[in-house]
Amino acid sequence: MALKAILDNLDGVDESVASLYTESNGRYFLNVEPVDGFALEDIGGLKSSLAKERKNARDANAKLQRFGDIDPEIAQDAVSMVGDMDNWTSDDKVREQIASREKQLTTKFAKELENMNSELATVRGQLENQLIHNTAMEALSEYGGNSQLLMPHIKAQTKLELIDGKYVAQVIDENGAPRVSMKQGSMDSMTVQELVSSMRDSETFAPAFAGSGATGSGTSGSAVGSGTSGKNLNLSWEQAHDVETYRAMRQQAESAGSQINIQSFDESQR
Repeated sequence: MALKAILDNLDGVDESVASLYTESNGRYFLNVEPVDGFALEDIGGLKSSLAKERKNARDANAKLQRFGDIDPEIAQDAVSMVGDMDNWTSDDKVREQIASREKQLTTKFAKELENMNSELATVRGQLENQLIHNTAMEALSEYGGNSQLLMPHIKAQTKLELIDGKYVAQVIDENGAPRVSMKQGSMDSMTVQELVSSMRDSETFAPAFAGSGATGSGTSGSAVGSGTSGKNLNLSWEQAHDVETYRAMRQQAESAGSQINIQSFDESQR
């Protein structure tokens, strides 16, 4: 049986239970030792205080909602200023109107400038991607490079730069600084055409260029080797995209007098 917190009297209460109560002002209160914040207390006053604070919070929030998006401090300053305006001269009022108008225009201009910068960044990104892509494709076409294999490496070494009022694809080093041409006696910047030419002459990227049995533009059905007696070797788009894998397969095809067929991107996803 649960013990009641308060009893009007101890009539009929077992002695062992009655000893747990203490008399105060003619009533008997159960003695409870507080543990971890739990105790037997009169919470009537606490509930009343809590209800009062909740009402105050609701009233304050309702007043705050009347300001909408306006900063309450700014609104209060404006109210104080209205009181002061009674003592303003005509010049003071004109200056305040000009200052208020200037503030509005400055805020509006800052927002428009932010939006414009965002749009310019998007346009610049699109221009950079298209210009570098087109310039690289011209060089790859000139030197017979495999675009699927080489394009990512070319884009990683180029960026858009405004030179003499014209946007160009600038070849950069690992630190992002413009690379100088390797041509003897030249102090000009390296062009994308020169970059592609140097890649063709490198051991790493040479297999991705046409000539001496290498592939051409990198489209599906590209052939390796001149013989047709061996069995064709098929490469997925991912395998052809890896230079080391492609070079190993090219050597194997040349030894067997076979051809390499590179699947298109869509076919490799099936």
